[in-house]
Amino acid sequence: MSAYVVGRRHIDFLVAAFLASDGLAPIREVGGADHLGGILWHGNVTSVNHRYCEDEPTPPYTYTPLTLPDLTTAEGLAYAYKAVRGYRYQSCEHPGWPGCDVDRWTAALELGFKTALTAAGGNERSHRGGWDVPPDYDPALIVVTERLAR
Repeated sequence: MSAYVVGRRHIDFLVAAFLASDGLAPIREVGGADHLGGILWHGNVTSVNHRYCEDEPTPPYTYTPLTLPDLTTAEGLAYAYKAVRGYRYQSCEHPGWPGCDVDRWTAALELGFKTALTAAGGNERSHRGGWDVPPDYDPALIVVTERLAR
């Protein structure tokens, strides 16, 4: 397997998703959105460092709010589901991953999005894009792009 450090917007997306979810990550207990994002990014950097025998530091992190895609649509739910899956795939390379807090939190978030996506009649192909959240992420473009592709 390969791994890469996800971008800052990807971490912002995950933090926003946790803020929108009812208690899937103990945001208050970990010290707020900035600290949660730092923990998430550190988990990802730890994975990449282990995979490639590196010792790169985790960049400092400050949460920048963003708008999630419309989570009442299959397209929006599929985008969110894939973003969490992508993060998990890039972050699972180190031996401390199984059962750690970040593994448990993101697994719960992934399951929540998958369950909602299934209930909405969709699947992960409801969003044709990949699983990375780009630096120029714009939730308004998700549904428009998906509908144009049909």
